[in-house]
Amino acid sequence: MRPALISFALLFLCFTSQAQAQRGSVPSYDVSDSSFFYFAPEVLGFFPNSNHINNTTLVAGRVGYQLSSDLAAEIETGWVRFRIKNDLGRMNTEPLMVNVRYGFMGADKPLDIFLMGGLGVAFNRLNTDVPGVSSSHTFAIQTGTGLEWRFNPNLSMVVDLRYYWNDPNIDYPGYVGSIRTHSFGVGGGLCWSFR
Repeated sequence: MRPALISFALLFLCFTSQAQAQRGSVPSYDVSDSSFFYFAPEVLGFFPNSNHINNTTLVAGRVGYQLSSDLAAEIETGWVRFRIKNDLGRMNTEPLMVNVRYGFMGADKPLDIFLMGGLGVAFNRLNTDVPGVSSSHTFAIQTGTGLEWRFNPNLSMVVDLRYYWNDPNIDYPGYVGSIRTHSFGVGGGLCWSFR
């Protein structure tokens, strides 16, 4: 684990040193085409709006295509485990989302503020020993905003805030209604652009 962290830190420093060597502050990147693919793994802390679900973590990845300087389309998937309080069990959720992302500054700028939104499906699998508890796969929506800081044209850091909506219809005896996993997410990750 420790050698992996050291390798990651060295890789990170190599990429950022290239950006710092480009005459200090760079107003924009010289890219001939604003269309390119990118890959962005992320980790977000999830804070559900339900008293019946504990806080958790989403591990996700986005593959996107920059359609223009300010607009991108993405496919995102990930994994999150929700722990239901009162020892009712755990629910693994794998969302599969199609996102649209709009950047206010543009993909050729070192700093960008963006808005995003997505639709998709959440595959919910409930793990419990309590009889009568059930869940189902459901429609999912997410929306959010964030900041992307580009060290160079190929590597950037992303910090974002999201709201994730998923109603897996968790029902159990003695509870009237359905436990929802609507959550605020805060986190970030890195983004590799293939220009």
